[in-house]
Amino acid sequence: MLSRNEIKEYALKICIPLMERNARRDAKGDLAFKPDQVGYVPAFLENFCRPFWGITPILAGGEEININVDGKKISILDYLINTLNRGLSHNEEYSWDRYKKDFNPYAYENQNITELAGLMLGLFFARERLWEPLSKDEKDLYAKEIYEMAEVAFDHSWPNNHYWFPLFTFTVLKRFGYNFERIDGMLEYGLEFLDSLYIDDGWYKDGAFGRFDYYEAWSLHLYPLLWTLIADETFKDYEKYKNKYIERTNAFIDYYTHWFAADGANVPFGRSLSYRFAACALFPAAVLAGCDINPSLAGRITAKNIEFFKNNVKNEESDIIPEGYLYQSPCVIEGYTSDGGAYWCCKSFLALLMDENHPFWDYDKAELPSEKGDFLVNAKHKDINILFEGHNGIVNMYNNTAQYYYDGKMTHRFGNVRNWYSKFVYNSATGFGCSGVDNISIDSMIALETKDLSMTSHRFGFEDMGYNDGVLHSKHIPFANDQKSTIETWLVPLNGCHVRIHKVKLDNEYFVKEGGFSVSSWDDYKPVTIDGNFISIANHEYVSLMKTVSDVEFEMAVDPTQASYHMYAPLAAYPVFTTKEVLKPGEYIFASAFAVKKATDGDFYLPEMKITDSGVVILNKSEEKIIKID
Repeated sequence: MLSRNEIKEYALKICIPLMERNARRDAKGDLAFKPDQVGYVPAFLENFCRPFWGITPILAGGEEININVDGKKISILDYLINTLNRGLSHNEEYSWDRYKKDFNPYAYENQNITELAGLMLGLFFARERLWEPLSKDEKDLYAKEIYEMAEVAFDHSWPNNHYWFPLFTFTVLKRFGYNFERIDGMLEYGLEFLDSLYIDDGWYKDGAFGRFDYYEAWSLHLYPLLWTLIADETFKDYEKYKNKYIERTNAFIDYYTHWFAADGANVPFGRSLSYRFAACALFPAAVLAGCDINPSLAGRITAKNIEFFKNNVKNEESDIIPEGYLYQSPCVIEGYTSDGGAYWCCKSFLALLMDENHPFWDYDKAELPSEKGDFLVNAKHKDINILFEGHNGIVNMYNNTAQYYYDGKMTHRFGNVRNWYSKFVYNSATGFGCSGVDNISIDSMIALETKDLSMTSHRFGFEDMGYNDGVLHSKHIPFANDQKSTIETWLVPLNGCHVRIHKVKLDNEYFVKEGGFSVSSWDDYKPVTIDGNFISIANHEYVSLMKTVSDVEFEMAVDPTQASYHMYAPLAAYPVFTTKEVLKPGEYIFASAFAVKKATDGDFYLPEMKITDSGVVILNKSEEKIIKID
């Protein structure tokens, strides 16, 4: 496991090359080679600001850091001053606002302050190295320009966690002695609004209910705790908010520890996966803020999560973290991230604010839940059914609640939201595939396919019908233009495997097909076994298993994901069943069992299933479970 010093060296290894590349681009007037959808200047600021999340905790510890620019070694402070002077000087060739008139100004200010707020946090944590040496004229210029940008961003903020970015900016400016006229009023209003996002039992909503993913941890809990670390304790209601934030994180963080597998991988799920080990950023922040978590456990999760990505991200060209997840794959990430967007992972380097004697680094005094043994946990909130199941060090996540589909429509077009949110189960060992327009990845999904094979449905816009007696119940309409064809699903977790039972009602003719867990590969080794209604496919590390029963004829096969559209490797495949014939309008029952096991383990028992008049009987070893289908 990575030591504190190894984490520090890794932070330098990935952050300095990005800073050097950004300095070269800036000198030439280049802004970004892969911008985010807002524009080139916001993408430049992503590249500029995000590495400071990783660098400033090291600077705060007293170390000197230099970068190479045009063959010359310059300090981080000189790089900072040069970049800010060029960017904040109006009407100059390289000023950040030179294209502002061509923008929607509110999107421009919002996105830019999203990045500059992180820089302001860095300036605060490393103020002796990065703020205090500045001249008064430099301080006044930076404070004025950044405040004005934050003021516009605040007045036109998106109604979600984005309010934190101007609030961070205002809070740091106050700590630096700047108290612009509106700051206190905006802080009071912003904190009150963000407080309204809390819904109970350790959960916030980030806008509409159902938008739950890693933002719950690395944003909606992380940012309040960060605010307690930078705010003046004499600020009005500081203690009230601090106590609330700590209490809420305490209600959430134990559940969140189950999201991490024994090898350190977090279950990939939801958007912003390109941020990688930002998934563990909450743990050092929780310890720094005084939350009720064993610091050794927090440190162990943080170190193992960072190490997982350090060891598994492949990048043959440089140490700059590539766009994608475990390799260079821009097609699996969101349009709002640039070629430096991944560096919000650096939030987790906040751990370096704790010195080597802090109990956070005593990893051997704790174990992850996934290291201790098997578990099945659900969220405390009565309306949130997101389960974590640990078995043999691997973690499954069953999502019956979170999605980006409300009021009968898709609410945000981030890219692959159907795949990031709507699969039945997400797995730490295998990852998942994303879809292209012409190649739908139905690993961990069920789909309808049109008679002419021209269209395949996603599972999307599903209805959470509850979690009762160990069964998750949901329903969805596969095709929006066929409202009478529906799929109702009963999903049963069974200690390392699960069974999905589907009642498929068809109002038109379709094929039905369903996929199991995908396995990815960096070579062409992928042995397949098919034995009647059983199929397995393997890579060198894991085996994906599937068994199916139905009241119609079907065949087992293997489907590939589109090349470079899988989170873990460029090539991947998954087991499927497909009905042999197109099905007429009517009602059909399908039941399938799924599991992932390590390739080195012995045989894994998939339960027997039998369709009866009253429902589906599941025989799992010696236990019999009857799922009644209404």
